[in-house]
Amino acid sequence: MSKTIAVFGAGPGMGRSVARRFGREGFQVALVARNQTRLDAYTAELAANGITAAGFAGDIADRDALPGMIEAITTRFGPIDVLEYAPSGLDLLNVATAVRDADAASFEFPSTCCCAPRSH
Repeated sequence: MSKTIAVFGAGPGMGRSVARRFGREGFQVALVARNQTRLDAYTAELAANGITAAGFAGDIADRDALPGMIEAITTRFGPIDVLEYAPSGLDLLNVATAVRDADAASFEFPSTCCCAPRSH
């Protein structure tokens, strides 16, 4: 059975690169972003390279929608083995902090995802 990576915030930079890399390693790729047109383009690009992928439109900042997004992914691909959180910009951060002054609270995001390893 293939493993699945879910890329939340599948934009043109980090998310897209991670999707390609994991796809080349045999992972099924679930792309999550707000723009369905871009998701369709990324999915087609991956498919052209022999990678199984699907796009799931949604806003990761909408906490109430997260369970439905995860359910849609697991219905399509089975359990998620890797979750990549790659938001497109730092606008999701609550505050800007100088690197030397950063502490754990500096990395808090307005939406939270709790992930646990899958039992085998």
